[in-house]
Amino acid sequence: MARELNVVRKRGGPGSVKVGLIYPSTYEASLASLAYQAMYYYINSLPDFVAERFVHERGPLGLDLGSRMSSMDVLVASVHYELDYANLVEMLEAAGVEPLRDRRRSRPPLLVGGPPAAANPAPLSDIADVVVVGDAEPLLPRLLEAAASSPERLADELAGRDGFFSAGVERVRLVRADRLPLEFHPIAQIQPEGPEAPWGRSLIVESSRGCSRLCKFCMEGNLYFPAVHRPLDQVRTIVERGLPENRTNRVTFYSLSFFDHPDADAILELLLDVGAQASLPSMRLDSLDERRLEAISRLGQRTLTIAPESGSCPLRRALGKPWGRDDLLRVARAAESAGFEALKLYYMIGLPGEGEGSASLIADEVMAIRKGTRLRLSLSVTPFMPKPHTPLQWSGMEDPSSLASKARALASALRPEGIRVDFYSERLAMAQVAIARGGREMSCPILRRARGRSWERAFSECGMDLLRLSGPLDREAHLPWSVVAAQPPERLAKLADAYWAELRGASGAS
Repeated sequence: MARELNVVRKRGGPGSVKVGLIYPSTYEASLASLAYQAMYYYINSLPDFVAERFVHERGPLGLDLGSRMSSMDVLVASVHYELDYANLVEMLEAAGVEPLRDRRRSRPPLLVGGPPAAANPAPLSDIADVVVVGDAEPLLPRLLEAAASSPERLADELAGRDGFFSAGVERVRLVRADRLPLEFHPIAQIQPEGPEAPWGRSLIVESSRGCSRLCKFCMEGNLYFPAVHRPLDQVRTIVERGLPENRTNRVTFYSLSFFDHPDADAILELLLDVGAQASLPSMRLDSLDERRLEAISRLGQRTLTIAPESGSCPLRRALGKPWGRDDLLRVARAAESAGFEALKLYYMIGLPGEGEGSASLIADEVMAIRKGTRLRLSLSVTPFMPKPHTPLQWSGMEDPSSLASKARALASALRPEGIRVDFYSERLAMAQVAIARGGREMSCPILRRARGRSWERAFSECGMDLLRLSGPLDREAHLPWSVVAAQPPERLAKLADAYWAELRGASGAS
């Protein structure tokens, strides 16, 4: 077992309900997932429940007591990345748990949650007994109540209720928390100990959930709209109690847009007052000024992360990020003056309507920053991936050969200048889009990938064409994720039309 701080080793009594919490990714990612930690501590705080963790890279036995997954009364998986569905299946098979719902005979029942599952539960129809569609605060107590009543009948008990999808359900409402109660936010958090944890300790604080910006490509921001903010007094309580509980002086914030919090500046002042260090997530360019950059720098952060998304200003405006190149350079210079040493930039290639010159536009923009500052620069570049519940959900991915060509052009322009450029594989992106927008037929490639096939081979063996599955969709066609009642399709269609109108207007003006 790993050496950990704040771990719960609770055995429970004869009547306790044992919940296996599955995280189908790396151990480090499981510690960085506040949702996973929150479920762990909340369930273990209840007298008649025991939660034990199971993590993909740590083998089939539980991390806390070494229990067998098959001995659990209920399995709950938290998934934040579509391709991890295959890891989930691999974990089930390694633990002797049948991955297909119809063959599992409902024991232990499997429930799956997380943003991709909530956005489109259809790919999990043949795997999960129930998919949790929404936030844990309103839904987890209902789930546990049903589990305490009868684990064997859990799917029947939850079927048809808001926030719970199971095979055969025609419509399910996404359930959101209208506030963020303190009892669901863990103060003590699992922290790594020893030399195996080079990333160190940090207190994770969720300051906001969701977003009110409605960027055209962002699934989580559109699905969880509008933002819900944690009150300042709660943040103070979590920080003041959490730093000593976790034996750390560092706070890592989770938020899609930190400075949209009405008390964001007061939160920074709070951290400065208690002498803490902080790490803030990627921030919107238009929320940054010299005062805020200086405050962040005083909190010890030395790398500023921004997502311009495109090197084209018209494309940025259409996406929901109306920034000019001068704005980016201004913030970069202000960051350098405030004491930042590095700037990390997130870009996409293959955006709808971007044209052939996208790589050169990004390279020119980055080189302008290079010439205007002494900051250490790095880029993370991903192909555009159309996701459910976004205005661009009907768009297709660009051809993989074209994406690869743009990636090579960008690398050849920037790497000789000493600028690090990391690319997300266009082939993995295609598989991710296919699953994200797919239906129950996706269980076939998911199972084959779990059994050792590459994603390309898994889809091919299932008779599926990845190029077609990641291509454009007909607006009149049935969408598997229409089972989830979230943003109205008519509203998304209007926003998609506005995107193209913005690009046409920019083209006409030029």
